[in-house]
Amino acid sequence: MQNPIKTALAYKHQFGFSIVPCSGKIPLVDWKLWQKEQPSDEKIKLWWTRWANAGIALVTGEVSGGVCAIDLDGYKDSFQSGPIDRLVGCDLEMPISTTPSGGQHWWFHTKEQLGDRIGFLPATDFRSGGIIILPYSEGYKWRVRLSEREIPELPEALIRVLKQSSNKPTESKRPIAGKYYAEGRRDNDVFSMVNAMIKNGCDPMFVEDTVNRLTKDWENVIPDFAKIKVQSALKRHTEATLVEDVKTWVESAHGDFIATSIYMDLQLSIRDRKTCTQILSRMVNAGELEHASRKNGHYRKVCKIVTRMDWRSVKPFEYYDIKFPMGIHDMVNIKKTNIIIIAGSSNAGKTAMTMNIAVMNPQHPVTYL
Repeated sequence: MQNPIKTALAYKHQFGFSIVPCSGKIPLVDWKLWQKEQPSDEKIKLWWTRWANAGIALVTGEVSGGVCAIDLDGYKDSFQSGPIDRLVGCDLEMPISTTPSGGQHWWFHTKEQLGDRIGFLPATDFRSGGIIILPYSEGYKWRVRLSEREIPELPEALIRVLKQSSNKPTESKRPIAGKYYAEGRRDNDVFSMVNAMIKNGCDPMFVEDTVNRLTKDWENVIPDFAKIKVQSALKRHTEATLVEDVKTWVESAHGDFIATSIYMDLQLSIRDRKTCTQILSRMVNAGELEHASRKNGHYRKVCKIVTRMDWRSVKPFEYYDIKFPMGIHDMVNIKKTNIIIIAGSSNAGKTAMTMNIAVMNPQHPVTYL
């Protein structure tokens, strides 16, 4: 089986791709952060150490050299190979990958800012406005590898068709349920649609364009209605994703940690850092975390696994073989039913005392809570 870290680094260094981890088609991190710069090798290693079973997704655009893909669903009844073959040309060769459903991705370069074009031909989409899942991800394979074919430029004929498709929405012949987008529920229905599209990784510009097309004939639509809905959904999605990312980070942490480590690992903005602090506070209130010191931003996970001890079965006069610093064990008899409390003022050496006890008694297991 391929090593995910080596494969991810190979996509970056050999082919110049900006990559992020994904689960299915859903990115595990905010992929928009990597539209202008590629993640470092250390960041890639951290991601696939944390999510060893994650797939690999390509962030399209200039950051990946203008890589884009034609997504062909050849298994659908509506698919026709003739139109795309005429636009691409029979002699043009390109890398090709296959999808879990039996479709194909044809890989190209382009300097044009085209975004996504869903259904610009029957059962055929164009992808350049978000992420594209790469082979190594479950169910995705190379039919013609990147090492076997250079990625060609997107043909001019295809570019012209893609530009025209943005101005010609396809009229649906399917029956429409009349209750949706009716007076009194339009606002909620639009937000539900926008939120679902953002959650599934659609480009915000594409979502905004979709809302504008939907509402173009509506009356009394407020200015920037589509933009407001998209921004609201983006904020909600970002906060939900951040909650998941922070909790995943905390689950992988060991011992005490500081909030700054989360900020650095997740590449959080100033605004997101404030949200992260609120998330950690809620986790403290929920009993999932506790403050590790009097300093702000120091935390530790709360261990909820309790080991039950049968104190009654212990023989009351059976002494416990344990050693203490300064020969204290020679001055007292310690029984298995005893509880030892080490008390003292701040910086008196309580931690040093307990650490020395652990070192002097390697035959006994130590549990740190």
